[in-house]
Amino acid sequence: MGTIQFKKDGSGVKSLSYSILGNQTNDQKPFTYTINGQNVTLNSDNTQFPKSWIIVTNKAKYQVWKTTDGQGNIQKMELQKQ
Repeated sequence: MGTIQFKKDGSGVKSLSYSILGNQTNDQKPFTYTINGQNVTLNSDNTQFPKSWIIVTNKAKYQVWKTTDGQGNIQKMELQKQ
């Protein structure tokens, strides 16, 4: 899907390419984030991901985050440190 870079100052940069319901999207916008326990909130203008995620797996180089789309569907994001 792409890459997400998290900086220590609470900002980051993403370079994502994905398809939802047949609509191809390229998201290369900066974002900010906050962490509160097992919850991560990503904030960015005009993107699919300005929402809160729950960290369900948290290992040194691998994480799994889940959220819902507002209609009860679960979305999952797998992150692997390179």
